[in-house]
Amino acid sequence: MTENVKTGGLVDATSALQFKPSSTQSVDIQIIIYKGPRVESIKVYKKFTHFISEAGSVSVAESKQILLKTISVGDSNLTDTLLLEDSFTWTELSLGIPQLPGGYNVPTDPTNAQVGDYYTLTYVSVLSDGREVTNMAQTQIVVANFFAGYYVSYLRYFHPTLGGTYPNNPYYEDYFLKELFTVSSSDCATFFALWSDATMDIFVNTDNTVSFSVENFNYIVNEGDPYDLTKKSYYDPISKTIYLYYYYEASGGYRVFWEELSPYVE
Repeated sequence: MTENVKTGGLVDATSALQFKPSSTQSVDIQIIIYKGPRVESIKVYKKFTHFISEAGSVSVAESKQILLKTISVGDSNLTDTLLLEDSFTWTELSLGIPQLPGGYNVPTDPTNAQVGDYYTLTYVSVLSDGREVTNMAQTQIVVANFFAGYYVSYLRYFHPTLGGTYPNNPYYEDYFLKELFTVSSSDCATFFALWSDATMDIFVNTDNTVSFSVENFNYIVNEGDPYDLTKKSYYDPISKTIYLYYYYEASGGYRVFWEELSPYVE
């Protein structure tokens, strides 16, 4: 570092959240203030991004950035890392956002917002010596589609060489929590099966059939069940449950998965 350089004011924050217009009341933000020179407050700024689809092409309109809130830091970060928590309603997020290029105004009612549009929050630390430090940390709050959110995944897995008798006693059965994150009005992304480094894009079609694509995986994943052609992936709009059937072929035969995604209720 150069002589007399001044440091401090480093913060981190929740990186991505979803605002589901039909059910979300507010979104919860966590801000981490790292140990260092005293941070007196955090200025939180907001802007809004809107996607415009015209004649088969998509353009982007973005609002100017304005102050959302100044959060006072009651404790000292001189000796330890601090955690701040806050929450914001749609009204708080949308209030005062200036008109976007092209004349678009952020709707006051989230049910009128376009799926995929999003807010971006940025963070400026105000230090005890008066310095203001702009941080790299950002939070994106996306307008979610109808099936986005947290699900309990019940996964059953048949392996042709490691045991299990298809189809009544699959080799592996477990359940865990998955978040389906909005990509578009009919598309969500999550991690694939048990692999946290592979992703699955899930599409709920207008007839409630489900299709998907898998990225960053070493095998080609096919829809359905090679041993039972009646098993097809689908979405149940009554229970809001997604039923997935998929498989891939590797040494020894097919690896077959049956996955049920049920909405998570706290």
